[in-house]
Amino acid sequence: MKGEIIHTDFETLTEYEQDYRISTKVRFRASGTYRIKALLWKSYGGSVRGEPLYKSTARVSDMEDVEESLQERIDRCVEKIEDVEKAKLLDIDVSVN
Repeated sequence: MKGEIIHTDFETLTEYEQDYRISTKVRFRASGTYRIKALLWKSYGGSVRGEPLYKSTARVSDMEDVEESLQERIDRCVEKIEDVEKAKLLDIDVSVN
């Protein structure tokens, strides 16, 4: 059994002239743990397609730790936006012999 979803949300960020979406979900599982997930997507006119660019997950057993852990997942996604944009600036020369 997957558990009960107790939180789901998303936020769209515009960074470096590109839209990104961070979606979040928290499930309460029968085992008494909370499963926290944040996904980073590239947004195309308000929608997302394909696979996420990055996924960060955690499990906590105390409800008091859920908000802090969720914020940590979101912060990691924001850091990955910077990594993606830095990678776009790399100039790599490739030659085939």
